[in-house]
Amino acid sequence: MTEDQFRWFNVDAAETTENYSFADEVLVSCQLTKILHYSEKRNAYWNTTSNLWPGDRAFHFNLDIIKQRIEKDRKMGSYFSIHEIPCLAILGKEDAIILIDHYPRSSMPFRCFSNIESLDFPSYNIKEIFNWLNSKFLVYGFITERANIAPLDSPLLNYTSRSSGPNYFLNYSKNVSKFDIQYLLKAFQLFHSYLESR
Repeated sequence: MTEDQFRWFNVDAAETTENYSFADEVLVSCQLTKILHYSEKRNAYWNTTSNLWPGDRAFHFNLDIIKQRIEKDRKMGSYFSIHEIPCLAILGKEDAIILIDHYPRSSMPFRCFSNIESLDFPSYNIKEIFNWLNSKFLVYGFITERANIAPLDSPLLNYTSRSSGPNYFLNYSKNVSKFDIQYLLKAFQLFHSYLESR
């Protein structure tokens, strides 16, 4: 599938452009999920490596889309890493917002929930809930259709690209990433308790 067949954009874009259609919805459930995050590395001066982070383009839930973006970005001498990132989705009836730790590749995601014992949102709508969380913890949020939310499965993987052959075809080696998800599970439990109490 091509990228324009997917509905996926930063929460902030919902307020800054009319190109994205999004009507806030009431929270009906939450789900543990994962997305993909990529970065580019290039050889720099004096035997050092520079890391390039492509902003919002670095995130997506579909591996083929991430690889398509990498093909557009890559240059001679560049190589890439792709990481599966554990996160939490808050779901409305049709749409969902995926919550991502402010440090996407943190080995202990959602540590910001370590001292939180309950959630008391000013609204039941998912965009308002995101705004409240973002004002407290600084989280990333992406809007997509609820049907696009994948389950969080284990192990979580990372992929490293290597160029090979005369046409510099990209091959990817696959490895297991290590995460401590205790605070992600705590965040999920807090949402679970919130939904039960409504």
